[in-house]
This record gives sequence, C-alpha cells and structure tokens, in this order.
Amino acid sequence: MRTTQIYSALLLCSFVLVCLAVLPLGCASGPEPVLAVSVSLAQPYCVVGATVTATVTVTSDGAPDPGAAVLLASSDEGVATVSAPAPTDANGKTTATVAGVAPGTATLTATCGATQGSVVVTVTEGEPVVTNAKDDTMRLLLVGGGHSVMGSSDGPYDNERPSFDPNLPAYYLGETEVTNAQYAAFLNAAKPGAAELDSWIRLTGGAGEYFACRIQLNGGTYTVEPGYEDHPVVYVSWFGAEAYCQWAGLRLPTELEWEKGARGADGREFPWGGQGYRNGWNPDLCRCWVNGMDVGAATAGVFDYPGDESPCHLIGMAGNVGEWVLDPYQEHAYDQYAQGSLAPPTTGLCRVVRGGAWCDGKDYHFRCMIRAYAVPSLQVRQLGFRCARSL
Repeated sequence: MRTTQIYSALLLCSFVLVCLAVLPLGCASGPEPVLAVSVSLAQPYCVVGATVTATVTVTSDGAPDPGAAVLLASSDEGVATVSAPAPTDANGKTTATVAGVAPGTATLTATCGATQGSVVVTVTEGEPVVTNAKDDTMRLLLVGGGHSVMGSSDGPYDNERPSFDPNLPAYYLGETEVTNAQYAAFLNAAKPGAAELDSWIRLTGGAGEYFACRIQLNGGTYTVEPGYEDHPVVYVSWFGAEAYCQWAGLRLPTELEWEKGARGADGREFPWGGQGYRNGWNPDLCRCWVNGMDVGAATAGVFDYPGDESPCHLIGMAGNVGEWVLDPYQEHAYDQYAQGSLAPPTTGLCRVVRGGAWCDGKDYHFRCMIRAYAVPSLQVRQLGFRCARSL
C-alpha cells in the first residue's frame, strides 16, 4: 500500500512538472513591442477651403503594424480639422483628410496606444508661393513650422553631431538656386563699380570656355551665355549672394532652415529619402560626379534633375552646386542647438556651405546633414546660393 501511494505521488509530481513545462509563464512572455508613430503631410501647408492628405505610419519593433487603431486630432480646429483615419493597412499606414479652416498653424497629433507622433500644418489664404521683391521668375515655397530631425549622431563627420529635434517657425525658401539669368538682372539693376563687382562675382573666362562664368559684361550690359540662363550662378562670393538677397528683398537662409528644407520632418539622409547613406544613395537623382559619371559636365539647369526634390518640394538640395547660407561657421554649433539655443553663431572667419555639387564624387557628400565651410570671399565654379524669406 505504501509503495502504491509513493508511486502515485511520483506520477502526480511528474504530471505537474510536465504541465508547468508546457504552460506559458508570465515572466517568459518577453518585452512589450516598441511602437513608433509618425505623421507626414503631402505638402506642409493647406489653403483655406482646401484639403491635404495626412499619412500616419505605425511600426512595432521597426516592422509595419497592420490593423492598428489610430486617433488623429488637431490642436486648433479653428485653423484645421482632420477626419478619422481607418485602422492601418498591411504597410502599417493609414490616411486622413486635413481641411483648412482659417490662416494659422495647428499641430496634428496621432495616437496609437500610449505612443504619439505629430506634425505641424500651416493654413494660408492662398497658394503659399511668393516671388522676390522684383517679381521676376523666382519662386519661394513655404516650409511649414514645427519639429524636425537635424544633425546625425552616427555620421562620418564630428561637426554634424549630435542629432537633435528643433522647433522652427514657418518660412519661405527658394524652390531652386538663383540662376545666371536672375543674377544678371540684378547686376544690370545694381550697376556695381569695378571693386564692388569683383567682391561679388568673378567673371572669369569667355563664352564657350569650359570653366567660364556664364555671365559676361558686353557693352555695358551683363548677359548670359546662351543655353546657361537656367543654370545656377557660380563664381559668386558670400558677399555677392548677400547683395543679391538685399536687392531682391530677401535674405540667405540660416543653416537650420536650409537643412529642414532639405530633410523635411522625418530625418531622411537624402532629399529623396533613404535611411543610412549607403542604402539611400542614388547618383542618378542629382547632378554629381561618381565613378566617372558626368565627367566635365559642370552645372546643370536647376530643373534638370527633378529626382533631387526634398519633401518640401525644393529642387537641387543634394547636387549641382553647393550653397552659401547665412551663418558664420562654428564646428560645434550643433552641440549648442541640441541644448536648445537655436540662435545662429555671430562670429567666425568662414561661412557655412550646405549641399553637394556637380564635382563631388562620394555618396556622403550629398547627405542633407553634411556641413562644409569657406571664407566668404571665395568664388569658385561649384558654389552658388538660394534665397529665403521670413513668413
């Protein structure tokens, strides 16, 4: 009898152990998945009485999260309203319609569980495209206000570190670089003296010469070599860029304004997208010199590479020519910005240059966050500029 009881007890213990082995234990269920929510707009603005599409993306541990329930709300429904989005699709995405009600800005916040993402929409009375004070062919596009990722914590250069998320007000930025035709119009209006002209632009070479400046002085009038009217002006110094902006009633963009215009709000490494510059690089999309491609091509027309377009619909932010911006260069400026002080440096021997150029031949030259610099008097064949205007 005793033996039978012991045997039965052993069987019961074995049964319990087997059950424990196959039943899930609370402590072995693993960590909760990491959700990420982002919101993007088809364009950073919405005209009163019109609509724009907002796209919400939800990922779980970096992978699309289909079927996720999302709430989308406007911080000011007197400025913009939003429709209720459906659950996310197989790609972890869902869309909603944003309607402009009155001029102003509103923050659109998407919520999935306890995780949120947001974007700022600017509502305007009319299409937010402006020209300069001289009403020529220049177009400036609205870059919406709000937070955006800038810098890089793991890039190849120390001066682009760290990554940070500043909140900038809305502003206008030139759709393209200033062209030869636009700069020649300025010279003909300003009629600079010889010393002033030399400090602005170097009219080197003659028509047909390979590396010539395409603007020439002929009989007292500044003209552009035929076929180069829509190419970006080059051989222009920072002083020459600043002089044009003052004449046109505009200004040079700050370094942060330039980077936001190139990257949008999602932290992309190239204007057309891409995360990780080895994966995002496509030399067919911008004017460049890679592996012998475009050897000797020099500049291209400002609209010749439509693939080199940023989320803000700005063209040529990666290639063609590098661009002067307003700021004096300070190597560790991004450390200051990351701490919350967004005022540009006020001192420095050099000025910041942003963007890659036709003569650059390495993929990382065309990343949106790369920072270069030059003495402000420099006049070379791969350096131009674009204009900005405050809202």
